[in-house]
Amino acid sequence: MRRTIHIIVVLLVLTGLKPMAVKAQAAEEVYTTRMLVIFDASRSMLATWGTSTRWTEAKKILTELSDSVNMMPHVETALRVYGHQTVQMENDCYDSKLEVPFRNQNAVRFKNTVNYLRPQGVTPIAYSLEQSIKDFGEPKPNQRNVIVLITDGAESCGSNPCEVFRQLREKGVVMKSYVIGMGIEEEDFASLECMGEFMNIENPSEVDAILDLTLKKVFNSTTVRVDLLDQQKKATETDVPMTFYNKTSHKPVYQFYHTINPKGQPDTMAVDPNQQYDITFHTYPPQVQENVSLTPFVYNVIQQPSAQGQLEVTVRGDSYKNRINCIVSRDGDYVHVQNSGESVRYLLGEYKLEILTLPVITADRIKIEQNKTTIIEIPAPGTITFQKAAELYGGVYMPDGDRWVEVYELASNNLRESLALQPGTYKVIYRFKNSKAMTSTMEKLFEVNSGTSVTLRL
Repeated sequence: MRRTIHIIVVLLVLTGLKPMAVKAQAAEEVYTTRMLVIFDASRSMLATWGTSTRWTEAKKILTELSDSVNMMPHVETALRVYGHQTVQMENDCYDSKLEVPFRNQNAVRFKNTVNYLRPQGVTPIAYSLEQSIKDFGEPKPNQRNVIVLITDGAESCGSNPCEVFRQLREKGVVMKSYVIGMGIEEEDFASLECMGEFMNIENPSEVDAILDLTLKKVFNSTTVRVDLLDQQKKATETDVPMTFYNKTSHKPVYQFYHTINPKGQPDTMAVDPNQQYDITFHTYPPQVQENVSLTPFVYNVIQQPSAQGQLEVTVRGDSYKNRINCIVSRDGDYVHVQNSGESVRYLLGEYKLEILTLPVITADRIKIEQNKTTIIEIPAPGTITFQKAAELYGGVYMPDGDRWVEVYELASNNLRESLALQPGTYKVIYRFKNSKAMTSTMEKLFEVNSGTSVTLRL
């Protein structure tokens, strides 16, 4: 038997707005990646770092980076170095030179060059970025220019590398950039983060991991942001798990838990653009966006309408401490099992709620609204304990109009049995096992009150 009762519904307003963006694009062309490494050879690179020096570890990164991409098709590399031509006391803010021009299979040239370099000067990052315009040459549609800056400190010549880099992006000179920091102090983070994706190596033991991550980001991935849109098409929804499945194999490739970064924007992740994806958004109910293609070296944005509100089932009073399972469904399809006392988010719409009390409480057309919490409050059950004189067959019944409907079958071999029942009038109908006459069937009426316990002797 399912009991429909009057439900108390409380709506609580939530807040929070975020900006929205454009749709992800598909990529069909083959691009040539042109990676310019801007390499710090200033005097500070000679500083001791763990059991090594920053200079030794920086050369290791440069060598392994060039080796890793040397045989990659459609990849050209170049090396610009600063701080290596004049001594620090001269404060030469134009000490920057393209040591290895762009071409493919440049690894040997990188190694030969770095072997004769001697760190001795200052840190003219802004000037080096300005010179990269000449290094890359005239932008071409089928080329994607990438900068990897390897440095142990911020600009030392008073210029503004953040502004220079902004101009490079606006002019289309650079599509993507990465900054590998060598023990950078936290106070300098902001001056480096503005120039691209910043990865700081805290100690030499992290060099290999950061190098591997950089290669994956540059050559095997592109940047993706997922906007979960609310009812006003603002990217305010978050904290939703997402699974990226390969479209062809149907195997999961990435699993992300959506978040908002400290700047109030949906966080970005690195994803391989050479696959097509079906994305499952694990909302309640789940949503699927199919045939998602990403454009390499472009800031991709995937938008998914995901406006949500919250549902909470509470038990009136403090007498009942146990959780009650609640089945949530929509349009006849199961959505979720929610416990009482929990607040769970659902997509906007109307839902059916079955609260697994005895008897089951049903509530139809529960409305979930944007940024609101719908609270369903039910009475606390009471406890009835049956003390049986002997083993018996029996059941608990409740009135349904002119009929009595069974809500629970008693265990035949237990002499003591307790149930939590919703408040109301009930009847227990039973016959002892050792009695073989139907005329020995007995019944007893009893009342259950919210938050109370009674014992009934049979």
